[in-house]
Amino acid sequence: MADKKTISEFVRSLVTSRGFEANFSDEDALVTRGLLDSMDVLTIVLFLEESFGMDLDVVDFDPDKFDTISGIFSMVSDDVPE
Repeated sequence: MADKKTISEFVRSLVTSRGFEANFSDEDALVTRGLLDSMDVLTIVLFLEESFGMDLDVVDFDPDKFDTISGIFSMVSDDVPE
């Protein structure tokens, strides 16, 4: 089962590793605001595949969903059975 807290903590750790503060909501744009870049998105993809058994090569996903923690969780929870 996908855990929003786990996803949030992972994404926030990426943001802080880039030197930014993690004071944003789950709905705030991260890529658009420059808090994450394309390499970070790839890191998130690998994390999701390893942590939740997702195969993002097969899943029909919207890359825009990677801009927010809520979007990422939505995509994961739609794909990962409870």
